[in-house]
Amino acid sequence: MRSVVTLAAAGGVVLSGIVAPPAGATTMVPLSNSIRGCDFTKALFLGGMGSGTGSGRASIGADGSHVGAEVSLQSARADTDYQVRLIQLPRPSHATCNAGDPGVSGAVLNTDASGTATVTVAGSLAQDATQAWVVVEGPPAPGRIRGDVYSSDYPVNL
Repeated sequence: MRSVVTLAAAGGVVLSGIVAPPAGATTMVPLSNSIRGCDFTKALFLGGMGSGTGSGRASIGADGSHVGAEVSLQSARADTDYQVRLIQLPRPSHATCNAGDPGVSGAVLNTDASGTATVTVAGSLAQDATQAWVVVEGPPAPGRIRGDVYSSDYPVNL
């Protein structure tokens, strides 16, 4: 599936256009309601659990010079913009993982009236990257502090 997305690639360059996942092999990973640090450790003091009633999956892979993921959500919040980040590992625990940081690509996933959507996010493969994972974050619902959070169950070897 091809999607029109805006990507924040490593180095802060913003690209727009039609993107496809890498042509190489991909690994499908389920997404769970887990809050993780940028180095993929479960977040402390938050119980490690995010919110969100939907489910999802990501197909992650690399083709030598690019890494990408096709990310899908089902039964998530309807008509909502979710921020998707594809994060490459290894990554120091103190490093940030905002879209545009080295080794981090981002896209926006827009759910439809049934809470379903798919988006492709891709970027340059970092020289030392051996794994990658995704995190999907939505805005908080009215009256809530934390938004929906979905992350890869495990990092994918590249």
